[in-house]
Amino acid sequence: MDTSSTARPRKHTRVLTACDACRLSKTRCDSARPVCAKCIQRGVACEYPDTDAISVSASPSPVDEVDPESISRNDAPNTPITGSDMILSWPIFPKEKPVSTFPMTSYSEKPDRFQTALPSLDPQRLLELREIFMTKIWTKNPIVEPDQLDFYIARVLENGIDWSASSCLVLLILALAAIWGNYPDDETRELSSNAPSFSPPLTYVTMSVPEHRMKESLTFLSMARKRISTAYLDDTLLGVQCLCLFGLLNRARNAVRVLSPDIDLPTIKVLAETLTQLEGQLQQWVDCLPHTLRFNMPLESAPGPKEGELMKLSRERYVEVRELLCRAYLYLCIHVPLDPGMAALYGVKASEALLLAVYRIQTEVPFFRHPGSWGACRVRFNHALCLIAGFRAKLTHRPSAEYVTVPPDWADCVRAVIERLKIWGEEGGGIKELSVLLEWLMHNSLEM
Repeated sequence: MDTSSTARPRKHTRVLTACDACRLSKTRCDSARPVCAKCIQRGVACEYPDTDAISVSASPSPVDEVDPESISRNDAPNTPITGSDMILSWPIFPKEKPVSTFPMTSYSEKPDRFQTALPSLDPQRLLELREIFMTKIWTKNPIVEPDQLDFYIARVLENGIDWSASSCLVLLILALAAIWGNYPDDETRELSSNAPSFSPPLTYVTMSVPEHRMKESLTFLSMARKRISTAYLDDTLLGVQCLCLFGLLNRARNAVRVLSPDIDLPTIKVLAETLTQLEGQLQQWVDCLPHTLRFNMPLESAPGPKEGELMKLSRERYVEVRELLCRAYLYLCIHVPLDPGMAALYGVKASEALLLAVYRIQTEVPFFRHPGSWGACRVRFNHALCLIAGFRAKLTHRPSAEYVTVPPDWADCVRAVIERLKIWGEEGGGIKELSVLLEWLMHNSLEM
């Protein structure tokens, strides 16, 4: 009797699932039913996802049977209009793709480029890095008090690096400061390729961090990694500060999970009402901004010539939310049969989504390095996908897209994104594959 595969008994494995409130606020959830401890403490409604993994069927299948793309990246809500993979799966695009947005190499840990060594604790250099952190990083992520940081640095200078959470915090700050970009400087560099000596000299453009800065940063980071468990077990604010620095990028996403090609008319109307309310809240946010953060309104005027980094961040956050709200209408116009009145009404908003995509591509600072650089590459990839989707919808005469206007410079913007992704592609993380996908889609779309 063959019991090798199909007859294998299945067992139930307990997997704790965070409630919606804890997942959205990025806090640890004890998964207690019916209400978790955090929700009791905060006095908020405690709800769990419809598909609850509290007791999922599992079998002792080999590790190589697990799809690596199903692992990680599940802390943010999956919606049809957020995330590169979700947009790329829109029916307007070909089903078969030449490469994955997350190739297997993106999941493997990169080997250390430099031999681990003890970092230099030269007082002058540490104070230089402290100044970089305070002027370029702390202004956007003020998660540690300056006096507190100075006390920790002074203790390191006096006693050296120990195994405390405070030493971990200092090491992470130094690691960040060592590779931080200088806004709005373009950090691309030309390097010589390793071509044979008989060939003419070749150069290429790179975004890689200069070797001496990367080596310094990785040395600090290597020591911080060994101490991050101390920070994790530290239940004070100091432990939270260390963990926040370990993953600075935290993007909010709007839940528009109801979108699908089969969405019905009543649901569309409810969604449109919700989007209108969110637009109103977005405008209220703008109205409450202090004068120092007031920016030139997108699509009305270009960013100011002396726009500071904090003002730029406020403007980009506004455009990010506004474009995402309009992107829902673009999805509807491309994929859902709408009556003429709705198509005309939603077509205006869908056209605005494409204009905002062009705006973001044209106004971004593409080669300024920051902790969100990897995410920014995928964001600009998403904008390019939306532009291609709009073009394909018009080219194939989708009835609901009749009132959607594709910007005349859409193709130039997509090509600009391709070139930027090629330069960033050397950094890994699947960025090179994004440029390959865009080139393939452009070729496929222009030949339709």
